[in-house]
Amino acid sequence: MAVLLLICVGLTYLFRYSLGTNVIFSHFYYLPAILAALWWHKRGVVVALFLSTVLIATGFMAHEEIFVIGDYLRSFILIVVAVVVGTLSHGKQKAEHRIDKSERRYQLLAENITDVIWVVDLNVRFIYISPSIYNLTGYKAEELIGKSARCVLASDSYKKAAALIKEEIKRYNKLPSDRNLFYQTVELEHLKKSGGSLWAEVKASFFHDEEGELIGVVGTTRDITERKAVEDKIKKAYQMTWDILEKSPFGIYIVNNTGGIDYVNPAMVGISGDSYE
Repeated sequence: MAVLLLICVGLTYLFRYSLGTNVIFSHFYYLPAILAALWWHKRGVVVALFLSTVLIATGFMAHEEIFVIGDYLRSFILIVVAVVVGTLSHGKQKAEHRIDKSERRYQLLAENITDVIWVVDLNVRFIYISPSIYNLTGYKAEELIGKSARCVLASDSYKKAAALIKEEIKRYNKLPSDRNLFYQTVELEHLKKSGGSLWAEVKASFFHDEEGELIGVVGTTRDITERKAVEDKIKKAYQMTWDILEKSPFGIYIVNNTGGIDYVNPAMVGISGDSYE
């Protein structure tokens, strides 16, 4: 910057004192003024003020009134340009800072959340997947980007997911005004890199561009291994209870809160001789 300023001062001396001409050399002033505004934003206006001072002062020192009149106008334009560029540059820097801060926040969230966040295109290929996929399946996110979801879904679950997306696309195309049509929660079997599988709950919805055209599907995946285990225990306990009731040699019946009979086991039917239907 110092070199550019020295060049501008040198050109001013050359044209005004050596050549004695009023050629509009001040066009060269815009280069350091704009660069300063881009680099230092609003503070860069100081460079434009310095050059304007040089321009007007040398006009007075040259004792040429016509120089001074034109110099005021050129100085004003130079300062206005510097202020505009500096303001725009400062606004751009603030916007970039906000975007960067937001991206870091979302990245921190995506990297530390236990659920898996993912985005697939309409061909069920991963566009994005959060690092938490590693804890779920043993695959790293970069291993799956650009690949089909078939890599992490059991065959039946992949077919189920693909068929569901195709079906919902048809429904979406029939009702294009309903942008929130597709929202599904399904349980899918996921494959582990080391072998074996686990069940996960998948919540998904479409997303589209500004024209309303479908781009893909965004969703989350949550490990429900423990929940499935509890559900299996409940089912087994229910089946065991049912078997006991059905095979018991004693007559058993269940009455509801209105006095009606909800259940009668075979032994009770044999004792009473009534089917209770």
